[in-house]
Amino acid sequence: MDDGRYRTFWRRVGAALVDIVLFVPLTLLDEWVLSLQLPNITMAAYLVVSSSIFLLYSIVMHGLCGQTVGKMLTRVRVVDLSEASITMPQAILRDSPGLVFQLAFIPLALIHLDWWIAFQRGDLVDIPRWFLVLGFGAFLTALVEIATMLTNRKRRALHDFIAGSVVVKLYNHSMERAA
Repeated sequence: MDDGRYRTFWRRVGAALVDIVLFVPLTLLDEWVLSLQLPNITMAAYLVVSSSIFLLYSIVMHGLCGQTVGKMLTRVRVVDLSEASITMPQAILRDSPGLVFQLAFIPLALIHLDWWIAFQRGDLVDIPRWFLVLGFGAFLTALVEIATMLTNRKRRALHDFIAGSVVVKLYNHSMERAA
């Protein structure tokens, strides 16, 4: 396999943008649900599901298909290092940095449910220090992901190293014959 097959940075950026756009309707649903003034227990359950759905989408789609909808449209696929399909445990490992932040965020947000609801509604409230720490940690993790991806031959990001995976371009059969 030639190195060109691993040059996926811009395709991955495009795939991420497509996947984000797919979840815009959920953002609109969030706004509507937040306007309903539901009981706190109902609101808490909704917010846990709503804040976890993108991560679950990523895990399930990668585990079952090796691709999200964005990756399908940009013609890239996640495979293991032997080029076989990744397994569900690998998909979970691949999203483990996000899972760590989600597992830290959810309990803290539930303890501070009034703040979380106000924050979701766009109210300018004092931001707790734990939220800033988690946000800074997530930002640093994203920088490490990008730096890792741009500094190795197969363009593997940190989460690819954790899961033993790599993202490859998909080619048409006619393109393969021409090469």
